[in-house]
Parts: sequence; C-alpha cells; structure tokens
Amino acid sequence: MSDLYTLADIMGGMTQGRFFSIPDYQRGYSWQNSHREDLLDDIGDLANHQAMHFTGTIVAAGPENANDTFSVVDGQQRLTTLLLLVGRLLLELEANDVFTLNNGVGLEAARAQYLVAGSIGNAVLRLTPNGGTATRFERLISKHQIDSHSRPSQNKADDNLVDAAEQFDRWLSRRNPEELCQVFDLVTERLGFLFYSPKNTLEVGLMFEVINSRGKPLSELEKVKNFLIFYANRHGFKKLHAQVNTAWSRILTSLNSIGLTTNGEEQGFLRACWVVFGDPSPRPRNPVYETLRLRVGGMDKNQGCELLQEFVEVLEYAAETYRCLYSQTENHALSVDAETRWLRPLAFHPRLAGVLPLIVALDQKEPGDRNLEVRAQTLELIEKLNFRYFVLGIAPRADSSQAELFDMAHRYFHDEQNASGNVIDNAELQTMLKGFIGRQAKVGSVIKHLVLEADENWDFYDWNGLKFFLASYEQSQREKRKEGGSLAALLRRRDPKAYNDFYHLEHLVAQHHDEGIEDEWVDYLQRRLGNFILLREGTNKAVSASRVEEKVSRKYRSSDHTMLYQVRELESVWQAAKKYTFSADGLDWRNSTTGSRTQVLQRFGDLREEELVRFALSRWHVPAVDGESPMTVSVQSTHRRSNEYGADLQYAKAS
Repeated sequence: MSDLYTLADIMGGMTQGRFFSIPDYQRGYSWQNSHREDLLDDIGDLANHQAMHFTGTIVAAGPENANDTFSVVDGQQRLTTLLLLVGRLLLELEANDVFTLNNGVGLEAARAQYLVAGSIGNAVLRLTPNGGTATRFERLISKHQIDSHSRPSQNKADDNLVDAAEQFDRWLSRRNPEELCQVFDLVTERLGFLFYSPKNTLEVGLMFEVINSRGKPLSELEKVKNFLIFYANRHGFKKLHAQVNTAWSRILTSLNSIGLTTNGEEQGFLRACWVVFGDPSPRPRNPVYETLRLRVGGMDKNQGCELLQEFVEVLEYAAETYRCLYSQTENHALSVDAETRWLRPLAFHPRLAGVLPLIVALDQKEPGDRNLEVRAQTLELIEKLNFRYFVLGIAPRADSSQAELFDMAHRYFHDEQNASGNVIDNAELQTMLKGFIGRQAKVGSVIKHLVLEADENWDFYDWNGLKFFLASYEQSQREKRKEGGSLAALLRRRDPKAYNDFYHLEHLVAQHHDEGIEDEWVDYLQRRLGNFILLREGTNKAVSASRVEEKVSRKYRSSDHTMLYQVRELESVWQAAKKYTFSADGLDWRNSTTGSRTQVLQRFGDLREEELVRFALSRWHVPAVDGESPMTVSVQSTHRRSNEYGADLQYAKAS
C-alpha cells in the first residue's frame, strides 16, 4: 500500500510543513468515546505486526499559494482526534521526564511539526478547529492539566474535546515511557491515509457530493450544507459560497449554544425550516436534502442560486429563533416584555414540533425590532393552542390537523391567500389560529382532559406535561403576590451536587399508603390530577409514606421551610374537605370510619382539581373562542355509590 500517506507525510515535515483549518460551515468535533476507543484499539494492535493500517481518507482543498492553509473537506474528525492524541502524548512524555523520541527528534521539534509552529507570541496552530473550539484545542495540546472547570465549555464540540483528552490521558497513563515513544511512532508512521487535495472549486464541490452519497452517517443538515457548497462551486457562485461559510458558522453556534447537536435534533430543525420555506407536508416523500436537489435541478442555475440564497437566510434566522426560544436564561424580574411572556413557557412545553414552523415563520415575517405587540398577540395564541391541543393530549396520535398548522405557517410566510381569498397577514393568521382552537381544542375538551372520569384508565403521573402544568400553577400564585420566580427554577433538572434544588412530582395519596380508606377507591384517588404536587426531592423522600392529613398539617412544613404555594394551601383545602364531610353527617374526625375517611379524600381531590382546572381555564383562556370570562367548574366524586369510581363534571360560563 505504497500510495498511503502517514500522518508525518500529511503534516509535511518539520521545516515549512502544512497548515490546516476546518471551515466554520463544517460540523464541530463530534467523535464520541466509542469512536476513539476503536482508534486506540487499532493503534494497540499495530504493535503486534509490521503492516501499515489503513485509517481513512483526508480531503483538503489545496491553497491558492504556498503560504496559505489547506481547508479540510473530509476527515476532520479523524485528523482532529489524532493531533489531540499526539498533543496529550507529548505532554505525558514530558511529565515522565522524557524529552527525546525514538527517532532522536526532541519533543519541541515534534510539537512544531504536528501541533504549533512558530515562536512564542507568533505561534500558529498546525490545525485550527472550527466552531469556537480553537482556544480549547490549543490549551489541551499545550497544558497537561485539563482546566475544564476553570473555563466553561462554549458548545458541545468543546465538551467532546475535553472528553477526548481525558480518555487519552487514561489510556496513556497505563503505559511506561518506552511504550509511549512506541505509540508516537505508530501514530505518526504506521497509520495510513488516502490524502487528496483538489486544486479547484469544481473539484471541491464534486468531493462534497461524493461524501454525501457514499453512506457516511451525515445529518440531513450536513448534507444540505454540502450540497450548497457543491452547487456554488460547480456554477461559480462565489457569493453563495461565502454566504454558506458565514451562515453555517452562525447556525451551528446558535444550535450548539442550546445543546441541539444530535442528528435527530438537527433534522427536526431542518424540517421546521423546510415546512416554512419549501413544502408544508407533514410526511414528505423525500428528505429535505433530496427534495432541495430535485427542485433546483429543474431550474435555471441563476434561479437555483437565488432560491438557495433565500433558504440559507431562512436557516440562519431560524437558528437564532431557536436560540432565543430555547435559551431558558430567564430574568427573575416580574416586568418582562409582552413577547417574552409567551416565549418563556413555550420553551418548556414538552411537545412543540406542531407549532415550531409557525414560530419560525412569525420571526421571519415580523422581526423583533418592529411590531412587537403584534408578534406577542400571535405568540400568545400559538402558546395557548399548543398547550390545549398538543400538551394536554387532545391531539390524536395519527394527527392530520398538524398538516393544517404546517400549511398555515407556509402560506403565511409566502403571503399566500386563505380559502376565502384573503392574504394571510398577521391579523388573518390570528383569526385562523382562533378558528383552529375553536374546532380542535374547545374548552369542554380542555376540562375533560384535566379531570379523571369514571371510565378512564389514565394515570396523570404518565402525563409528560404534568410538571410543566404544576410549575405554571405555582408561577401564577407567585405573580398574584407580586413575587419573582421563574419556570426555569421550578423545572430545572436534577443537580447531583445539590439534589434538594430539584422539584419532584409527589403523590399525596402515596403509592404505598396507610390511609385507612375503601380499597375500591384507592386506585382512582392515586391517579387523578388533584393527587399531585411539586415538592423538593429531599422533602419527598422524608414524608412520602405518611398519611395525607399528616403531610399537609405538619410534615411538609417541618421538612421544607421554603414550600411552594401549592403545598402551603393544602392544609386549608384539607380542612375544607373535612368540614364538607363531617358537617353533613354530624361526625367528628376522631371518630372517622373507613367510609368517611374515603369521602374526605374524595372531596380533598375534588377541591384541588377545581382549583387547578380554574387556573387552566384562566391561564389558557382565549376570549374570542371561550367567551369573555372563563367557565366555572364543579368536580364532584363524593356522592357516588361504592361501585362507581370517578368524578362528575359540572361547568358553565361565568356570569
């Protein structure tokens, strides 16, 4: 295999050598432990035989003159990994007081060949990574101590580099100095590569196309980017090429900043953008990449270039929309602008895919520097629609109505007409959203999805919107008292170092209980909405097996002095439930029976549910659909006979 290049060949010797950079439109460093483990296994196996090991292909666009840098087209993950390994290896040798390699070359000369060339103050990285990771990469190849805690990561690629350095350190630490020198020889002289350097932009574009079609596991977003580069270079559209370079850096920075880095997440982002720009079908025949290729393939090249430029603009702007939506860094002040009031809760909705194209289209059509009030009104309707229809679960699994929302977003973006012949501007879009809510998410359906009735087997613990719902209720209680606080604080994930800051879903009637109630009612009381609260995890563990009366009267208060309002109000609800039951029968709680205790817990759940449903009807109220005032609701389960389990609903418009 004499046509293979070694890493030493590719880097070009210790004098002038080669310099490489990874363009910003390329994906950031994404190799995981399993990829690196395979590479380390290959290196370990090389020590047992003399043959060269084929490691892969590196394609780097050649510089226009001798002093320029090669731009890595393909193989950036492998090249970054190997040079990081070389950097950590040289640092490990230095820590073991080894300063000369087997070939007589000193460590500093090796660093100059593979890692950093030039003198102090004028040093240049042999490989410059993309996506804002160059600083992290330089520190990892030059300092033995990994300072991941002193310098927070900038994005997922940053984290992956630190993970790689730590993995390499563990692997290298198991070897003595002689073995470390052998590893250096294996990495630089025994790994073989196909190295290809196209000399013109057409060749570069063709290489992108080959990479896309050879089965490499690229994301759809990467395939689209590669096609854009291919099209620009094939037809000589330098402006499009430059636009992609700039836009992709911003797109990846925005998506990385919110942790949206997996292929599936990128594909979801791409789909939302294509629904708005290209095709509103919820189940397209082909992926976006294939559809885009086919569409521009049937156009004049200039028309195709114009369409691609417009799509890049949509992608770049949409990535910033996603960043604003999902960045969950809330100001705890009560005074927020009208738009943020609806963006914040949207970010925490557990189901959002059905309305993301509407949000993207709205942000494109009405930028934030104008018509803020109009945007806020539309966002309010989108948030309320999404909660009522998708989060509550009114939408069926095989939901054809999503197609209506996608089509709405697409036609709004393109200034098309609705069925009545009206151009879909903001006012018309709001009318259409209200119409959708009135047909698909009526207030009666909202109520029925919040109250467990007799013939339902549903358990509210399985509702993926329950924690968001209870956090929203808590936030409303704080707002009534003009207190600060945020959904982010209530919904933050468990912190291993401060677990008691994590709010947990708690059953009031515990799963393993000793309530002394009728057995046939236990299952229903445990599954209903009124049986759940948010509680600090430490408090939950301390009191979870106690009876409800003990929890609400003293145990919650003694275990948590910073209780949420939804916990504080439980004692008064309990007293009201007892009064309702015993005032009618003339009994005393101390002489309660199994039946009367069951009735108290029934009424306790009824009262809690009435309050939670009233909150929901107020919080997600749409006057144009529901009437000017929210409905009143009465939930009654206590009058039922022992063989009938569940609650009756009575509701009417408020007077």
